[in-house]
Amino acid sequence: MSGRPPEPTAEPSFLGREAELSRFEDWLFSPVSPLLAVVGPPGMGKSALLQAFAQRAEELGWSALRRGAPGTDSPEVSVDPMPVASLRPCVTFWDPAGTVEPWAPEMWPKLAAHVGRNHRLVWAGSALPEERWRAEMPYPVEAIHLDALSTAEAASFLRLRGLVSAALIDDVVGAVGGHPLGLVLAGNLAAAHAAPLVECSGWPRLRRWLVRHWLRGIDDPALIRLIEAAAQVHRFDQDLLLALVGPSGADAGFDRLLQLSFIHPAGCALTVHRDLRRILDADLRWRRPLHHAALRQRALEHYRRRWRHAPREQREALVADCLHLCDEPAVHALCFAGETPDVRGDPGGAADHPTLRHLWSTWVSHTFGIEPLPDEVIELQRILDAPGTRLRVIRDREGAVLGFSAILAVSSESVAVLQGSHVAATLIQACWNRAELAALAQSAEASVVFFIHHMAWVEWRANETIAALLQDALGLLALGGVYLASAAHPGLQRLLVALGFRRVDAAVNPSHDPVHPVLGYELDLSASGCLAWLEDLYEGRLSGGVPRVGELERDLQNMLARWSDDAWLARSPATRWPALAAVESGRRRVGALRSLVGEALREALAAADDDEKRALRAVELAYLNGAHSHKVAAAELGVSRATFYRLLPRGVALLAECLRHVLRHPPEF
Repeated sequence: MSGRPPEPTAEPSFLGREAELSRFEDWLFSPVSPLLAVVGPPGMGKSALLQAFAQRAEELGWSALRRGAPGTDSPEVSVDPMPVASLRPCVTFWDPAGTVEPWAPEMWPKLAAHVGRNHRLVWAGSALPEERWRAEMPYPVEAIHLDALSTAEAASFLRLRGLVSAALIDDVVGAVGGHPLGLVLAGNLAAAHAAPLVECSGWPRLRRWLVRHWLRGIDDPALIRLIEAAAQVHRFDQDLLLALVGPSGADAGFDRLLQLSFIHPAGCALTVHRDLRRILDADLRWRRPLHHAALRQRALEHYRRRWRHAPREQREALVADCLHLCDEPAVHALCFAGETPDVRGDPGGAADHPTLRHLWSTWVSHTFGIEPLPDEVIELQRILDAPGTRLRVIRDREGAVLGFSAILAVSSESVAVLQGSHVAATLIQACWNRAELAALAQSAEASVVFFIHHMAWVEWRANETIAALLQDALGLLALGGVYLASAAHPGLQRLLVALGFRRVDAAVNPSHDPVHPVLGYELDLSASGCLAWLEDLYEGRLSGGVPRVGELERDLQNMLARWSDDAWLARSPATRWPALAAVESGRRRVGALRSLVGEALREALAAADDDEKRALRAVELAYLNGAHSHKVAAAELGVSRATFYRLLPRGVALLAECLRHVLRHPPEF
């Protein structure tokens, strides 16, 4: 996209930065250091925050000098002595907007000479100065690290900017997360078209501009390729990047990658900032679908190799990494969209029980509009006290409880607790007979049968808490056992179905709320194992979805050989693809099938290099254009017939890969 996208119609509202404003006020009167850095990736609202800081400083009696900030008289950063407008204490706000960092060797001595007790300096930057420069500074550097808005803050931000449609707000937040600049621009686009972003013609170009804005200042193509690869996965380390881009690309750029402001620690690995990750992923999927698919396939193969030798704890983490590769919307919406390092999961204990009972009662009341019955609260306490209950409590940085999950390892010593629960007893009776109950493990430690019983969260941090709860809970599937779940929340019900849980029709409990009945589900991995389940989920098999690449390639080869035979195509296996399920007429279904293959060919040609284009053109001339014989097609391509026949299998394979992408995101017919 050339140039900038349309400018925001108004300055972004100052929202969700109250904690940062409070920290600025504390720093303003602190004797510790006169230096404050506002650090964060591009587009996070650093300039807007500096403007709010300056306004607050003036309200508190300080003079505020602005250097390099948008809209000031001195857009370029000056290193001349900073004037003092009056005898009042003074704060200089330096917003270089990517032009130069204040800790550059030639800049720092001149700046340091003008700070002291009554003259303070605030600057915006992408990172803190290197350790070697900090060691030479006469003062320590205070830092405020700026991150994305939470999901709730992002929605409020859009509402304050005039976007009133709840559906469009959800669509915009789902596309750009809590990235303030992305929210402004994508929100303007959705409002102007009164339509979801996917229906806005300018969205791909705007998304591309956002990617370039994030990556401004990075002029090394090899490093950009490394960033694109890292954005395809949940977490990464050097071994995974080696598998994705090869040793030459990973070794050369890994150290530089670690220095970028949008690369964060994630446990024992690293991750690309959540919002950049989703924008980069969508952009690469749009521009280079074959490369996008190849990166994800390499990641899955790497996870397969790791799985074979990984201990239990690492396998539990690998479950989330593999789930991130799948294209199920419900999985990404609930398990990853709200992911943040600001919350953590810890084992819960008896001291947490009163808080959890209150949280659960509040959650039921808010979510379903009913008050829980006293017996239901007692039932929750029994689950919390039961032997083998795996209690996880999600907390924020200050330790406040945000949510919890209670998952019971089912054994002969704990099954009685479940049988005392009306909801759980109904599901157990529907799934197991007496002999199977008698065969349960004697203790929770030996059990590989789990009941996901209770899960609740606070409303104001819902998305972040749900993501943490689900990543933790789904890690248990690494054991490859049997998993039961009861759920009344519609979002959790959709997630369980997307993950391949079987709904147990005999385990429907209207309870005292027939509008939101509690439904029972089962997932049995005892025979196939967790890794096979993850592979099926990646391939779209669990939702009756897209065939595996090998099957799709065979089906496509058979279809191409009979491309002009409408009667055969109407009976082909392809007519059972979900993308064609809504097309009733056999003739219309054949037309829709041909449209899907044609769209796949267009996408493949747009993303292919010269050799790949020749192979795809061979398929087009040999099969899709019936006017050409193979001899004429080879002559038109300028190759021998032997080379032409070698090109055809490669072209079919490329077309099948791109067709798989089209089937995952089909057009409407």
